[in-house]
Amino acid sequence: MTLLYAIHIDKLPIILGSMFLPFVYARNLWLLMRHGSAEKPPQNEA
Repeated sequence: MTLLYAIHIDKLPIILGSMFLPFVYARNLWLLMRHGSAEKPPQNEA
């Protein structure tokens, strides 16, 4: 939605920022999946 609005008002910085967001989100999700299990605290088996 933001990308469509940015194209409509013809503002390049907003267009570029909107286009790169999916890559940033994908990278963050990939990093969470890769390092997510290492950051979990150990569970006590009592």
